Amino acid sequence: MFHRHICLLFTFFMVIGLSNANAKSEKVLLPPPVWECIQTIGADVVLNWSVVPDPGSNFVQYEVHSLEDGLITTIANINTTSYTHVGINSIKNYFIVVIDNLTGPSSSLVIQNLRMTLNNPNNGTAIINWNNTNFPMAGPPARPVDINRNLPTIPWMAIDSVTSNTVLYRDTIDVCQELIEYQISFPGNGCDFTSNIIGDIFEDKISPDIPVVSNVTIDSLTGLVSINWNQNGQPDTYGYIVYLQNAAGNVIELDTVWGIGSTSFTYSENTSLGTLTYSIAAFDSCFTTSVPATYQTSAKADIHTTTFLQGYFDPCGSLGILDWTAYAGWPIDHYEVFVNAPTGPWTLVLSTNALQHSEIFTETGFHEVVIGIVGVNGEKSFSNKITLNVSTNPAPSVNYILTASVIGQQVHIRHLVDTSGNVSAIAFERQRKDGSFYEVGRENVFLPVTSFIDEEANVEEVNVYRAIIVDSCGFLTTISDTVYTTVLGIVGDSVNYINTVSWTPYIGFDGTIQRYDLFRVVDGQISPSAIASVGPNTYSYDDNVLNEFVRNELCYYVVAVENTNSYGYAERANSNLDCSEFTPTVFIPNAFTPNGFNPIFIPKYSYMKLPLFQMRIYDRWGEEIYQTENPLKGWNGHYDDSYQPAPDGAYIYTIRFYGIDDKQMFFKGHVNLLR
Repeated sequence: MFHRHICLLFTFFMVIGLSNANAKSEKVLLPPPVWECIQTIGADVVLNWSVVPDPGSNFVQYEVHSLEDGLITTIANINTTSYTHVGINSIKNYFIVVIDNLTGPSSSLVIQNLRMTLNNPNNGTAIINWNNTNFPMAGPPARPVDINRNLPTIPWMAIDSVTSNTVLYRDTIDVCQELIEYQISFPGNGCDFTSNIIGDIFEDKISPDIPVVSNVTIDSLTGLVSINWNQNGQPDTYGYIVYLQNAAGNVIELDTVWGIGSTSFTYSENTSLGTLTYSIAAFDSCFTTSVPATYQTSAKADIHTTTFLQGYFDPCGSLGILDWTAYAGWPIDHYEVFVNAPTGPWTLVLSTNALQHSEIFTETGFHEVVIGIVGVNGEKSFSNKITLNVSTNPAPSVNYILTASVIGQQVHIRHLVDTSGNVSAIAFERQRKDGSFYEVGRENVFLPVTSFIDEEANVEEVNVYRAIIVDSCGFLTTISDTVYTTVLGIVGDSVNYINTVSWTPYIGFDGTIQRYDLFRVVDGQISPSAIASVGPNTYSYDDNVLNEFVRNELCYYVVAVENTNSYGYAERANSNLDCSEFTPTVFIPNAFTPNGFNPIFIPKYSYMKLPLFQMRIYDRWGEEIYQTENPLKGWNGHYDDSYQPAPDGAYIYTIRFYGIDDKQMFFKGHVNLLR
């Protein structure tokens, strides 16, 4: 067969040569046929070619050949350009020969019918192979080869295209279980090459691709959390599952998003407690064989964790102190600090690779802050939003010493402060004799009223105090009023037994002074009520103590009593305690009657210093019959506290004690016992 073609071609060229040599000949050599396409329809192969031009009417016939079968048929009509080769289930190498009556045959190119094979590996894919037809096609991307697919519910459609030199294609099954048919086609000259059609029952056994989370971000306006991811590459994807990692580290299902094109999820979450971690999985339309059946689901995407911002305002330096956690999910290029001031828009104040920042704020009010996160590939996310209250922290509106009162040898101070202001402690100062003040102690502020005790004060002199606010930064700010303690003194009239008690005025009350109350302290016992109350402008009092037989000491203190002040308080301020210094005296009766009106012999003493006391009773012969060291215990007329009465008569007594001036006092005399 091949030799015959060679002879025909040789004859063809010889004829051309003779024709060229013989210029007088008008015979024209017919050109070979030009292929249009070869189509496979069922089990038949349809060959299509173009009409051969025959201006000289030299056409004899077409001959249809294949290398495998030789001459298949002859066609005498020049206008016939198609032939169906019936029942072909293999690849054939076809060519068309034109026979004319002048030069003999001329042959077309040898090309193949397009035949496809289909392999079902039962793994969720279809593997398609086809042959190269040797049809002259332009290089890629011209004349692409289409992969066509037919489903019972979806008519034929091209699902993909490949380049002309490609002869293998793998299709991923995206239906649960269906009969799927395939066919290959590509453009010819005026018609398309088509392959045979092959089908099989295919199952989707491939889970959707693992999603790629693009970012997790928090909307600074609404506070809503948004999770965003790519659209899945598997066309049968039904939707996505959103997962949240809880505080215990367990990943739990948060919600389901339906639709392959739904690639974001936004919801409300408390963003003020810490970072939030999310993942995504995709699922398709097919159920698994598990019990209970579930959608075929991909593995979970790599987790993404939000950036968590914390901060506070430090008024000491007008600084907003910020720190935040690193974003997890993609490599970080840098972080951006955005601030929304009370009178301005969101402003980028810093780009940094650090996880903390201190920002100086000069404008008072509420400042909102968020952190922007920028990835190395331009990805972006935002942290939670925090609000800083930038304030000047004004000093307290009230800084007032309620009272400075002397208790024993100490000065007790009560102070009132407005705790809504910037106050952390109170520094108490006492005035020096040169007029300057120095600090004597501090007390932290927890309540509006703070107490302080000055243990080093000399209560025998006027002490002047003031209080200074210590703010949260440790700075001394506002100074209070000054207060003056009251100092009391006594001038004693030993002849008339009058104590003239005088005192300095108390200075410092916000309210007016209502009165001064004067109290005695007799032998350490405070009188239950004031011995005198005088007006606010009276600073002395004469106390007649002729009948006051004080055995140890007689002391005084005065109390300044305030009317209710503008803060709602009515305070009292004590002076120091001062004692009189009269010469000790003794009143000794000269007789007593055990069974009468005056049954006990007991002298009365004033200004005696205890316990150095001794009294002895002697009879007329000088024999001691009674003795005591208790000045409150007298002689009842019996021998040594027995029940044996002493007879009437005169008895000798001796009394010895020390006065409060530490001088020894001794008395000796007679007392008559009368029954």
